[in-house]
This record gives sequence, structure tokens and C-alpha cells, in this order.
Amino acid sequence: MSETSYREQGRAVFLAAMMVLSVVAMSAAFAGATAAQEDVDVDVEIIDVDPAEPSAGDELDVTVAFENNEDDNVTGDVEIIVDDETIFLDEDRTFGEDFAGDIEETYDVSDDDAGEDLEIEASFLGETDTETVSVEEPPAEVADGINYDHVGSVVWQGQDVVAYGELIDDNHDVGDDVELREVDSFGDDDSTFHEELSTALAEDVGADSHDDISSDEVVVPIDTDDLEDEYYFVDSSAMGLGNDFSSSDAFEVSVQDLDVDFDDTTVTDSGPDADTEVEFDSRRGSYHVNASADGDLDAEELFAIFTTDEADASGFDDYDTIGDAIDDDDDIGDRQDFAAAVYNEGYYIGVDEDPDDYDGYTYGDFDVALYHEDADGDDLDGDEKVALLIGGDVEGDVTFDGIDEDEYTFDFNVTDTEASDSVDVEVTESDATADFDQSVYSQTAGDIIHVNVDLEDTDDAYLQFGDEDSGYVDFIYIEDDSDNGEVDLTLNTRLMGTGHDHAVFSDDDDVVSLVDHADEDARDTDSANVGGAFSGLVLYEDEVDDDETISFNEYLDELDLADDEEGAAFDQLVRPLQATDYPLRSADGHFVADDGEADVDNELDAATVDLTTPSVEEISTLVAPEDSADEHDLAELLGDDDEEATMTERTDIAEDDRLIVRAEASGIFGAMIALEEDEYDPLEDGFEPQTVHELNQLDGEGVTIEIEGDDRVGNQDPNYVDFENADDDDVIVFANNEEGELYIVVDTSSSNAFDRSYEDGDAFEAVIEYETDEDDRFYFAGDGWTGGAGDSAGDGDTDEAAFPYFAADSTESVSTEFEMVDRDVWFDNLDEDDNVQLETSDSAVVTGETNVAPGSEADIRITNAGDTDSFLHTVDAEINSDGDFESEEVDFSERDEDDEAELDFRVYGSSVDDADGIFVEELVDDGDDAPADDGADDTADDDGTDDDAPADDGVDEPADDGVDEPTDDDEDGVPGFGLAVAVVALLAAAMLALRRQ
Repeated sequence: MSETSYREQGRAVFLAAMMVLSVVAMSAAFAGATAAQEDVDVDVEIIDVDPAEPSAGDELDVTVAFENNEDDNVTGDVEIIVDDETIFLDEDRTFGEDFAGDIEETYDVSDDDAGEDLEIEASFLGETDTETVSVEEPPAEVADGINYDHVGSVVWQGQDVVAYGELIDDNHDVGDDVELREVDSFGDDDSTFHEELSTALAEDVGADSHDDISSDEVVVPIDTDDLEDEYYFVDSSAMGLGNDFSSSDAFEVSVQDLDVDFDDTTVTDSGPDADTEVEFDSRRGSYHVNASADGDLDAEELFAIFTTDEADASGFDDYDTIGDAIDDDDDIGDRQDFAAAVYNEGYYIGVDEDPDDYDGYTYGDFDVALYHEDADGDDLDGDEKVALLIGGDVEGDVTFDGIDEDEYTFDFNVTDTEASDSVDVEVTESDATADFDQSVYSQTAGDIIHVNVDLEDTDDAYLQFGDEDSGYVDFIYIEDDSDNGEVDLTLNTRLMGTGHDHAVFSDDDDVVSLVDHADEDARDTDSANVGGAFSGLVLYEDEVDDDETISFNEYLDELDLADDEEGAAFDQLVRPLQATDYPLRSADGHFVADDGEADVDNELDAATVDLTTPSVEEISTLVAPEDSADEHDLAELLGDDDEEATMTERTDIAEDDRLIVRAEASGIFGAMIALEEDEYDPLEDGFEPQTVHELNQLDGEGVTIEIEGDDRVGNQDPNYVDFENADDDDVIVFANNEEGELYIVVDTSSSNAFDRSYEDGDAFEAVIEYETDEDDRFYFAGDGWTGGAGDSAGDGDTDEAAFPYFAADSTESVSTEFEMVDRDVWFDNLDEDDNVQLETSDSAVVTGETNVAPGSEADIRITNAGDTDSFLHTVDAEINSDGDFESEEVDFSERDEDDEAELDFRVYGSSVDDADGIFVEELVDDGDDAPADDGADDTADDDGTDDDAPADDGVDEPADDGVDEPTDDDEDGVPGFGLAVAVVALLAAAMLALRRQ
């Protein structure tokens, strides 16, 4: 074949390949375009339908907003449908990029639509919006002779009906007798006499309010109380309907049913069991119900039962909720007081006012309204009932909190029909408990106390912390917000009594301190009702007497803890809570100052908070495997589950290992919390290093925590751990609050952990000191929690050190020294030439000693050396707590005596040191396995490479004969052929075919 033919064949193959690729590319392009058109970002919204309640004959205007959110034109069918009829269709409508506009179309409402629901649907490119409007029923045809006036579209038994029209007015005078007949059959014109009625003047029976009835017209008032579910009509010999009547001459009576059901018919007078739900069920849409309890409960109590604190109260003095009114108004302590206030404002149903016509203020799920006290009816006075507006089947919360123990029969009577129901509910005394999880809470002053209170038959309680003997009293309101039947609260004994937000705290529940959290005006008020969370707190002098309640300031004055004046709450303490016993009592809110002693009425439980004097004692240094400082939390460091969190006591700290300073130090954790911004999370997650720096800067606190180098020359400031500038992964501080221990973890591999880099052999000292003034104790500096040495309350000098819990001239400190060293390793079983002896065995091991932290990930790489045939083994080595290590077993049975090897001890893949090895039939102990350090730096560069690997001797490196080395297959992470690979392969195949030709 000629050269020309070769070129033609090559060109043909190439063109064929390009054609295949172009077909694939074109298909992908078309598929992408189609997908893009079908899956576009457009919005369709029906924004207006006018009128909202159309009638037959109306024009229904429908306005639809369309919006294109794409950066390109979009095209599709725009369609608007009303009741399956397309009123607008624009096929292939194109909206430009970022288009937003409206389309308005009209639909003619027909007679066939009357009483029906019309569904409106608008769509574009798969995006659809729908809306439904109801077409009003056509008005009832007005009979030529007789009509019936009543409320609503249905006559419910008990409602009043008025018959009127020409047949009545033309043929009767006032006082004439007419018949009320019950329809037996419209088709046969059969009816039965029911009762005799009398005609009356419209204005005399209130019927003239109807537009079609004049005041002097003769009408027939009809009482439907005893009528059943039937059709009725009015007739007389003069009217002459007789047996010739139709449905237009009659009206239908429906009997309303009413079923009221309480979820619980036995409730308590307080606590969570005082709450339950009630459900109203009736086939009637909406109606008013009078709720009463046979006169055993007044209107205020009924109002409180059927409302909640969350009920909307915006109509009453612009309060958002009833709860807001209770919190803000000293005269409103609960919902009963709120009801009384509503009465005082005149927001009630008038004496002669129909509840259906009341347009005043209603409250809660049941739209509760109050009656004027003289609005009698149902054999009850107005102040013995409330009106509830029930819309359909309604279910809502009710509470019997504060209702006296008794058995009550609740009567529910629909105001305009005969429907009624009654339910018996028993209110029992709450057997509330608020039990502490410990009888004694022991902790060092200045640290944190965790308290758990188990609640039964109540979801809240009041705690009294302290008494006259401890020199401090606070009241703490607790409420179970997590609905788990308990409250967890945290007491910061360094901050309590200072007004700090974190003095008393809970993550999940509502916890409020009267001293530290309550509004200042409420705390300092002379009123016995503090309000807010403390609306249930009642303080008495000498004995429980509702007429002899006292304010908080007066209570403190009775206990001789503070003067009865503004700011008395903060005048209790001159320094943080000191080491002594503080009684802790739970109650329902009634406390007594009896002859100068704090007492509790109806105590629920009692415990003691035992604060002891802080101290700083033993200090030591430890190491942990190389990692960032915050890699493990304190629980992991103290546990045994994670080898890489192993702590080992050491004074020589190998480079890159984690340094840990552990000290028995207490009384400072509360202050550290005050310096943090993450509430109490640092007790679990650790404190930022800046917290230690800021604590050191609080000179008046008297606390110093530092780790500083020993500058032997003195020309420079000593090196130190940089608490001020380090990040959490460089340095982190853990507090073991329960055990009174402080842990400082330092990542020695970080350049940010220290002020500057350290060198092998650098010595450091860790110091913790609680310093006091020689003459004066700690005093607060004024408002707030800081202070310093001083001689009177509020006179503390924040620049003069005085640890808050020590007497004057009683400084305490502890220190320990450690040295930073390079990583090193010493192999066992050295021969006289310092070669590591390797046994030609199928279970050989390598042992030795290292200063690297126990628990570190270590291995030994063993390769051939000299003229020995190539081999490679990498075996893991476990470092024990004393620094000894032992490798996993390795099979050297194929090695010959005097074969040479090289051993490289590695930690986390980086070489620590290497050594020469020699294979022997049996290990010989020369008695000197650990040669002295000759001062040379044998440590390999920490770059993960093997610097001492033998040079390439021309022999192919054999595969590992025991350890699989990882390979980097599938670097692109995509199995099979990608498109680019396929193209190159296809072209290469074509060219190869040409070459072979």
C-alpha cells in the first residue's frame, strides 16, 4: 500500500473519532439545555383575588405575580385556571432575565358557582400556586306572603325566630292567635299542629331591627326552645296556607349538641398536675358559652382557669400578654388580679348586652369575656360566670393553680340555644416536693457548685440560700423549663452576691437570683410583692400573716444583715462568700424572719452548702503524646480509653510532646468563669489561655499562674508560655472543679505556645501563687466582683494583691522545674561495636528506651545495609510508662548470621534516631545497652524521609516481606475512564494502528 493510502487511513480514523466525540458532546449539550429550561428558578404567586367572597354575577379579578430569578430568558406556558376553566393561556411566553410582573384576568361567577368553592391555579414552568374562594349562597327567596327572621343561616333550637310578611300583617292585628305547624311532608302537603302563638307589634319584640320589618308591622315571635329537628311554618285560617305550602313558607330547626371533656377530672391546686386540657365539641360552627361552677367559683377564678399567662392582652394598657401585666404591675399578682383590673377598666359584657354583640376585650384560647356583676341570667349573677367564644371544635389549656381544694361541677350553657353540658372536677391539695440531690454540698469557696432539685407536683419552687449565721441571704426562683421534672442550677461562689449574670445559672431551666438578677427597683422596693419571677415570694415578720408581709430589705434588716435602705441587698457582703456553712432550703415561697432567725413556712427540703478554705498545694509536670493542646478534653486525658491521651509524669519534656502542668489549686475557678464569655462551657471544654493572662492581670485578686524559663545569662527576659497571645490549640487550661485541680496543657511543637523558641536543655519553672497583703484583707472595690487589699467595705484597692479567702500575711505558692530536651532513643542488645543485635528468628523483637511520651505512635523501620540482600520491615513499637519500648514480632528466619541492617526509630512517621544492626543466632548481653550521649545531634530531620537509607546499588528494591506499604492508586479519585482519558485513548489507538500499518 502506498504512503498516500497510509495518510488517508489515518485521516479516516481521526475523523471517525472526532465524529463520535462530537455526537456525544452535542447530546450532552442538548440534554443540558433541556434540563436548564425545565429546572429554572421562577416564582408564581396569586397575590390578589377580588372580591374575596364573591357572589353569583360578580366579576372575579385574579392577579398573579410572576418572577424570573434566572440570569437569562426563560420560556414556557403561562396558564391561569379557575374551577377547571382556563381564563388565561399564553403559550411559549418568554420572561427576560430578572423579570418581575403581574398578570390580571377576570372570571365571571355564574349562578352554578353559588355555594361552591372555586379553586384558582396559576402555573409557569412547573411552578404552581393555588388559592380557594367560596362563593356565597344565593339569598333565600322572599316569599310573597311570609318570611322568617333569625340569626345566622341555620335556626338552632333555643334561638328566637320572627315570622313576618304581607300574609301576617294584612290579615292579623296585634294579639291574634295563629298556629305553628310542623311539616310532615312537603310533597303531600301534610302538616301537624304544634302550638298556638300570638301576633305582636314588631317594635315590642325587637324585630324592627331587621331592614325589611317596620316598627308598626304585625309579626309572630316564635320561641324554639322545645322545637325538634323539623321544618315548621306559621298559618291561620286568614292566611290560608292550609295544605298548600312549600319549603319557602317554612323554616328548619336544628338541635345543637355540646360535649365538653376535660383530659383530667382530678387536678391539684398547684404544680404541673394543676394543668390540663378541655375540649369543646359541637356540630355548630361558632357560639358563646356561659361557664360557671354553681356559684362556687367567682368570675375572677373562672377567668384564671380558662386563660394563661401567655394570653394576648394588647387591649389592656398595651400589654402584650397577661404575663407581662403580672410582671409589670405591682397590683397584678396573678390572673385573678388581672381579671379584677379588667373589671375596673369597664371591659365587660353589659347588663342587657348580648354576648354575640360584645366587641370588647377577650383573652386566651377560649376568648374569655367577663360579665357586669348585675348581668344576671342562667340563675347566676354576672360575677359568677364568664363567657367563652367557641369556634368549632376547640381544645385548649386550663389551669387550677390557686383554686381551693373542693369538688366542682362546671356548667357550660350555650347563650342562645338549649345546648349544655356539665363536668365534675375535683381539685386536691398539691403534694409538692422540691428535693435536693445531696444533703451536703462541699466545695472550696470561690469555686462552682452544681445543684439538682427534683420537683414533684410542681414545676417551680423558691430556694433560700444562707441565713443570719452565715452572714448572707438570697432567694432563688427555680422553674423546670425542660419539662423533665428537675432543675439543674450552678452556683458560682465567687460571684454570688455581686450582681453578676453568672452568679446563679442554668443551661436548660429558668433560674433567677433575687440579689443578682432581679430588677434593681424590684429588689429595693418597699413593697412586699417583688413581682416578676418573685411574684410568689412572700416574706413575713415573726409569723405567717397575710396582713403582716414585709419587703426584702425589711427581711434582711430583721436578720441584722443589712439596713432597711436602698442597696441593702449588696450591703450584705464586703468580700466574696467565705468558708462556712450556708443552709439551703426549698419552699413554695413563704419565708419568715422569726425573732431575728430565718425560717421557712411549709419547707419542702433542706441541705447545706459547706464552703471550705481554698489552697494551692502539690504541683508536677506530665507529658502526653504529640498533638494540639485542645485535641483531648480533661475527661479523655484522665481516662484510659485513648492511648494518645495518656499522661505520664516527667520532668524532662521531649520536644513536640505535650507538656502538662498539674496542680492542686482551688478557689479560682469562679473568677475564671467571670473572665470567660462562654458561660460555664469552659468547665467542660477548657479555658482559653487568655483567661489565665487576665487573671494574672487582676492584681487585687492576688493570683499568679506562670511558666517561665531560667535565663542563666540574664541578657534577655526569660522565655515563657505565652498565655496572652497563644490560641486554644497552642495552650489550653482545664479545671477539675470537683477535685480542685488545675491542668495547663501546652503543645511544645507550636511556635505560638512560647514567647520564643526553646533549645535542648532549656530549664523552666511553673509557679502558682496566692498572694496576700501584709496588713489588710480583700475588700470589694465597690459595685461589681473585683477588689483588692483594703481596710473597709467598698475600699478594696484593685492594684494591691489580697487573695480573697486568706487572712493578711498568709501567701501560699507552689512551683516545680522541668527541662525541655530533644527526642532520643537507646536500643537494647548492643554488641561491642554498638551494633544492635538482631536475632535470626521468626519471632524477633527490638527493645530499648526513649524519652518520647508513652502512648505515642512509634515504629521501627529495619532495612538492609552493606552487602546484605535488600529487605524492608516496618514494625510498630509500644512505649511503656517507664519509657521502655518493645516492637512487634518480626520474621528474620531467612536472614543469615552477620547480615547487616539499619534501624530507624520513628514517631508519627518522623525519625528520632537510627542505629546499625547485625544479625546473630543468639542475643549476647554485653551489659551496656545504653551508651552515654556523646553530645552529637543524631536526630533525623523531621521531614518524614529516611536520610540514612542505603544508596542505590543497582539492585531493584524488593517488595516488603511482611509489611504492606501503602500506594497512591487512583490519584484522581475517579474509577474507570473519564472523558479526557477516553479521548486520549481513542486517539492513541488510532495513531498506533497507523504506525503498525
